[in-house]
Amino acid sequence: MINPHILARFSPSAQKFLTETIMGQCLYNKLLNVKGNHIGLLGTPGSGKTQKSYWLMSYLKNLEVPVWIDSCKDDEIIPLFLMGKPINIVIPSGMKIKINGIEGVQITVRDAFLPDQFWDMIDPEAINIFSVRAYFYGEKERSRFYASLFKALSRKAYDKVFRKRGIKRMAVFVSEGQQILPSTAYTRDQERIDAAQEVTSNILEVRAFGIRIITDTQDNINIYPSARRNLPTRILCHGANIKSDESKLLNKLARYAENYAPHQGLIVFSDGDYVPKTCPWNFPFFPKPESASVDYIGRFDVKEEKADDDSELMPDLGKYAAQAIMPALADGPEIPNWTEIERRGSDE
Repeated sequence: MINPHILARFSPSAQKFLTETIMGQCLYNKLLNVKGNHIGLLGTPGSGKTQKSYWLMSYLKNLEVPVWIDSCKDDEIIPLFLMGKPINIVIPSGMKIKINGIEGVQITVRDAFLPDQFWDMIDPEAINIFSVRAYFYGEKERSRFYASLFKALSRKAYDKVFRKRGIKRMAVFVSEGQQILPSTAYTRDQERIDAAQEVTSNILEVRAFGIRIITDTQDNINIYPSARRNLPTRILCHGANIKSDESKLLNKLARYAENYAPHQGLIVFSDGDYVPKTCPWNFPFFPKPESASVDYIGRFDVKEEKADDDSELMPDLGKYAAQAIMPALADGPEIPNWTEIERRGSDE
């Protein structure tokens, strides 16, 4: 039985689904009402993983403060603007984002100087979007940024920063999890693996504070091992692939998903129960208006190809680099990593 005050947060159609269908009752009791239950979506390209993430957002936004970490491709964030809530976009300082073809939606854009500050910018009443990926040239620098971002999330949760702001639960959507949590099957770059290890250790800790991570990937082994083992709820889409030595149940159920259409899927809950039992679930479609688009303008890090002359490098530096990196360049050629810069900022 859903508390009437909680049920009232949902639309009439969602209320009917949650109370009158087996699928809806399972969704609420085994997922929505379970704090910090991480979710992994698995399937090949075009299998509808992002659409299913929108579907999860349409429910979780009524119970938890939503944060969507943008992959910055294919106008991914457009459907989020149409979910009936204000939009709060946080981007790196000195960068720009241009939203085209969207009217009648309250959109706020804030900029954050350091990864730590992104979490200070979230609006509990809005759908929060962290747009970062498009502003980086280098994968290593971007990975270090994400490591610092999730380290800050864990620290702020532990220090009860969110609770002091009235945020008791949070849902953090990570599009294309292999970009933030890559395994050695996805990349051999040790710096990116080290960053993934840092992110993993922090997302494991935040569950206790009512923060859940929702992420998707094309192949289960692309996600860092300890991270994928701690995704207790799974949504299996077309082409889902999980080895039997990792989970015999998921391996068995993934075979059913081999012929699923993009709008179909199977939800496997943390207790091993799954729905539907006899046929795939038909997920709704969240369209992107043809007139709508998003442009990301600027770069937050330096080009990987370092110029011999600093003057040639200057035009490619964002506000962060100009204020934080250039003093380091004056002392020597080595650019500090995110941890060093974060510490320097706190010391000052």
